[in-house]
Amino acid sequence: MSNNYRVELKNMQFWGRHGHFQEERERGQKFFVDVEIAYDMLQMCKTDQLEQGVSYLEIYNLCREVMENEQHKLLQKLGYRIIEDAFGRFNKLEWIRVSVKKPFVPVEGIVDYISVVVEKSATEFHQDNA
Repeated sequence: MSNNYRVELKNMQFWGRHGHFQEERERGQKFFVDVEIAYDMLQMCKTDQLEQGVSYLEIYNLCREVMENEQHKLLQKLGYRIIEDAFGRFNKLEWIRVSVKKPFVPVEGIVDYISVVVEKSATEFHQDNA
């Protein structure tokens, strides 16, 4: 992993119809997503050219597509779907970490949100999907 090069998108907000319970999928609710990606950005640093890397706008749009256009029961699935699409679209990626946060959860208590974190290196992802 390129520890020296990372892009982070924090607290992206999306409206989605995800959840284990049918009512959650019918009503929909707000979700928050954090994404960190790592890849070799040396050429971007040297050339000042976006074409040498992965645009954070493309990562944002990928997240929006999954969160707003798909429907899943589990936060784990949402995080993994973002990872699947990211590795499918961007061959430069070496590592990705996705956190999906759900602020309105059906628990009998007070919580800010429930969060699931899914993290994969490109090597792990390709081994898992061979």
